[in-house]
Amino acid sequence: MNIKLKPMRLIFSRNENTWDKVITDLNGITIFAQRGIKLLEESATKEYFDDWENQLRNAPWWNIVEVERFI
Repeated sequence: MNIKLKPMRLIFSRNENTWDKVITDLNGITIFAQRGIKLLEESATKEYFDDWENQLRNAPWWNIVEVERFI
């Protein structure tokens, strides 16, 4: 069986001292959300978020076509 996943958007956002990682469909309906993630300030680098993004994009159960960072 060949299943086609709908296109998804990955959103990284910051809330004071924590981060949120949310995946929605392109209509804004939340599919997955991890909120209140605590990171050390020195860990919150561009490379760290690039790695996070690449890890999620490469997972076979997501079809991430758009990314929004730090809204």
